Amino acid sequence: MSILQSRAALDATVLIDQIRQDNMAIQSFLNVDAKRKELAGLLAGYYQRHGVTDVTPEMIETGVAQLERDRFIYKGFSGGALAKAVAGAYLKVNHHASAIGIALVATVVIGVGVSVVGSRLEAGRYTSLVHDITEQRQQYGNNSAKIKRFIDDQNGWLASVKDDQPTWAVDVTQVNLGQFKSLLENVNTKLYSMVTVMEDGTDKATLEAVKKDYDRYASQLNDLSVKLRPLQDSLQNDINALMKNRQDLEALWAADKALSGLMSTQAYQVYANDPQVQLRQSAVRSALVSGYATESGKALAELKVTLSQRSKAQALINSVTALSSEYSGGFKDSEGQRKFNLLLTQARKAAEDGNEGDYRQASTALRALWQYVGMDLTIRVVDGKGKTSAVNGRCKIAPGQPGVCVDGPKRAYVILEAVDASGRVVPREVLDREIQVSKVVESWGQEISAETYEEIKKSKVSNGFVEKREFGHKAAGDYALTYDRSVLNGTITSWANNK
Repeated sequence: MSILQSRAALDATVLIDQIRQDNMAIQSFLNVDAKRKELAGLLAGYYQRHGVTDVTPEMIETGVAQLERDRFIYKGFSGGALAKAVAGAYLKVNHHASAIGIALVATVVIGVGVSVVGSRLEAGRYTSLVHDITEQRQQYGNNSAKIKRFIDDQNGWLASVKDDQPTWAVDVTQVNLGQFKSLLENVNTKLYSMVTVMEDGTDKATLEAVKKDYDRYASQLNDLSVKLRPLQDSLQNDINALMKNRQDLEALWAADKALSGLMSTQAYQVYANDPQVQLRQSAVRSALVSGYATESGKALAELKVTLSQRSKAQALINSVTALSSEYSGGFKDSEGQRKFNLLLTQARKAAEDGNEGDYRQASTALRALWQYVGMDLTIRVVDGKGKTSAVNGRCKIAPGQPGVCVDGPKRAYVILEAVDASGRVVPREVLDREIQVSKVVESWGQEISAETYEEIKKSKVSNGFVEKREFGHKAAGDYALTYDRSVLNGTITSWANNK
């Protein structure tokens, strides 16, 4: 290889290495994430070395972002003699030193960025402290003004109620008003203390003053917060206690006035001597005298309920009297009169208790009884296709054990119904003697002898129907049935499972 060829190969090798080194340096400088971390570390170290300890990660991030925006912007040369010498040296070095030049430039840019960002963060620190001090003073000033208005409102309330004396809660009112005034004085005293601490706690915070004595202002801000917090908490506790005292007094007076108003009504006068009314009224008065606002309100509500019940009861009692006058003459036999008296007694008891539901139930049954007794009915055997006319072989039921058969003679029943003149079936109340339960039914089983059963059976088997269906009647005014044919005492209301 000739000397020229060898020199050309060497130059090519150097050029390739130069390009590689340049590319590595550029890629390193343009690595955003790595550089942001490096810059953040440089800024944090800068402030730590200068004794600044309250710089937050957010402030560091702001400085890095500012540098990132400015790093490719040329702002002209502003360095001193040393910087000019460094720049001149850089321009004079050969192209093999380009990687070192890039690193130098990066270092210069970083240094300038740190200085600019540090200056901006320092200014932000001062501005932030001025803002915090001003906001603190403004906040406590607004609170002080609100509390002053609150105190004025409470004094106005005291003036408005001084001549408004209750009827029963007299002594307890004086005690509670004394407590109210004491709490109000405490609120006023603590407000004065809070204002004094606030006014003496800090100097007026201007940007110039804070720049000159940052540490003193920061310390004052912190110390003032520590001193004001317990004062404010204590003040709020007194305000809460004062408002609770006032609310209890107002509730107590409201119940006192309500009782006086209620006792002046005609409804109260009518039932004033009623034992239940007197008991409820006494409970209200006792709660008022003791100063129990909640209990007096509850007792007053119970008194109103009692009066309402008594008023309702009187109306129901009047209705019972009307029912008695209307229906008593319609019952001719002893059984009807007995049932009428029983239902009338139930209705009267419900009326005296003010129990409208039980009264309506008794009065409805009384009206149904009267309507039934007033009918003229025919008692006949149930007959027709698919209908049972009689049953036989019913066992004897063990006493107190419905549905349990015991040894003994079997029983036969004819199935009967009551119809009016038009042939309409009329339901009636029947006692099922096997289970001792009364039911309102349209048909029932009446116990008959074996001979009568055979007679009915023979008629239906031979003719397909029962020839002699009539078994008795019920005359208007009577409750009991009169049977024309022989029957026994047993009655049933169900025979589907013929035991």
